[in-house]
Amino acid sequence: PCNNDTIVIYREEEVCRVLVHELLHASCTDDNSLDIIDQEAATETWAELFLVAIQAKTPRAAAALWAKQAKWIADQEYLLRTRHNVNDRTSYAWRYTVARRKVLEGLGISLPRGGAPTSNSLRFTHAGV
Repeated sequence: PCNNDTIVIYREEEVCRVLVHELLHASCTDDNSLDIIDQEAATETWAELFLVAIQAKTPRAAAALWAKQAKWIADQEYLLRTRHNVNDRTSYAWRYTVARRKVLEGLGISLPRGGAPTSNSLRFTHAGV
């Protein structure tokens, strides 16, 4: 945290999202009153919100992209909970996936109901984002 000369991105998939996530850490946005699990959940959620805004260019496009991303998050959460037992913070994946709902709700943003995803992608973000 707070060190912009130590950003290392080792995953090519979703490189833009990962870069935004790591730039948030490097820019001292971590809430030090939170434990590492909640810090990562918050940073991941904000990275996705910023990525939607960056990709969108207009408020109307942002709303459309966010609708796709919100559904993607809900569907991914459904899959992780029902098939992979990612139901609480003891699962490492929880902080980067399922915990996004909690962070978004804290911001007053609700997610749609999730269901079985129509894609087998392992991405955290919708392909359009």
